[in-house]
Amino acid sequence: MRGRMIKGLLISEIVSHIESLYHPSLKLEFDNPGLHIGFNKRIKNVLVALDPLIEVIDYAVMNKCELIVSHHPIIPPDKEEFIDENNVIHRRIIKAIQNRISVYCCHTPIDVSTKGINFRMAGLIGLSSLEYIKVTARKNRLKLVTFIPEKYMDKLIDRLSREGAGVIGNYTECAFYSKGTGRFKGNEKSLPAIGNKNKREFVDEFRVEMILDEENRDRVEKALTENHPYEEPAYEFYRIDSPYENQGIGIIGKLSKPVKLRELINRLKRILKIDTVRVNTADLDKEVRIIAYSGGSGGSLIKDVIKSKAEVYICGDLKLYNGQEAKEAGLITIDAGHYHTEKVFIELMSKHLKQLKDINVKGYRKTTDYFINA
Repeated sequence: MRGRMIKGLLISEIVSHIESLYHPSLKLEFDNPGLHIGFNKRIKNVLVALDPLIEVIDYAVMNKCELIVSHHPIIPPDKEEFIDENNVIHRRIIKAIQNRISVYCCHTPIDVSTKGINFRMAGLIGLSSLEYIKVTARKNRLKLVTFIPEKYMDKLIDRLSREGAGVIGNYTECAFYSKGTGRFKGNEKSLPAIGNKNKREFVDEFRVEMILDEENRDRVEKALTENHPYEEPAYEFYRIDSPYENQGIGIIGKLSKPVKLRELINRLKRILKIDTVRVNTADLDKEVRIIAYSGGSGGSLIKDVIKSKAEVYICGDLKLYNGQEAKEAGLITIDAGHYHTEKVFIELMSKHLKQLKDINVKGYRKTTDYFINA
């Protein structure tokens, strides 16, 4: 990780950036995402990996990485209250602490996010008209309304967007604004940015509206008050019903046109850079169009996919009875493995972290899979 001179960032700054897109509140009930191991020191080098394995921690030590950002948690979700060096999983925790390496885990938040694993894979496969396989929660959405002179407006919208405002589906930096007139009169203690004390002022202003997730409110409000030119900016938050407020696990979408199952399989193998997949049918010439995708273990969603209109379900870690149940229901399953269906995490998280200045980001791709065809 040599190159430009960097100052590094506080771990709190990096965590805040991760959570602006993949907030822990998005997690599924069983999960425990977040900062699992944290040291109070500046971070210059960050390693992104799917799993916080011993080999990954060794690599972090060798490359002087102070922080590992992984998909799967280093501390198991069962939250055991003791650490045992005879436990293989616990050895990872011990090794990270011994080397003062912080570990942040972003598991199901990046699974359910519209900027996460399943949506990214749906795009690569060529799916559109996306819906969740299973809705797991309804997101609380807010509308921010504020008023600002025109010459400051674009700068403020950009700043609020960086804190999570203005996101609607696949679009960012979304805002509505309309022109009007603001009126105010400051007292002796006021410090008006425009006009004078003790004088009624009329200012051409724009009403700006932006939508945000409720968990981003504090960051957005802080950015607004720190970057608005007025000493006392006027603003309001409204709770809204939004068509984008659902969140869930897995994705169902349509290809632009029907393709033979053989072609879909070959497309998937090219995307994932793998040689084989497991399929529950020998009819590879069957034409399909409606595809479901869920990265990682997909067996728990079989019944939900069967109830949908999906013709093919792509995931990992299917058990025998999952494939049997799907086949008898007329659903084709493609098992591409847990690791391969989620490894796009490294690309997504690295890209997100590289938006930050003053840190180096490296992806760990040496692990190819935990099982091979012998």
